[in-house]
Amino acid sequence: MAYRTVSNTYTWHWCHNCSHWPIHDFDERQDKPPTWNGQVLCQECATRDGCRDCQHSVTLSVGRASDSWLPS
Repeated sequence: MAYRTVSNTYTWHWCHNCSHWPIHDFDERQDKPPTWNGQVLCQECATRDGCRDCQHSVTLSVGRASDSWLPS
């Protein structure tokens, strides 16, 4: 799952439907960011996640065409 923060800020987001989800000028990481160094996790994302209203930042991709069948 991707976590994003606006460049040069300290709040990390993980829900696409968060009102503060960064779409421009952001940093991204695939693991949960540490919070011991002044970084914080978004409270809106946490609330949405807790209420099961979070649209996680997951990107699905299509496999290769050759993966769609197995020879007999």
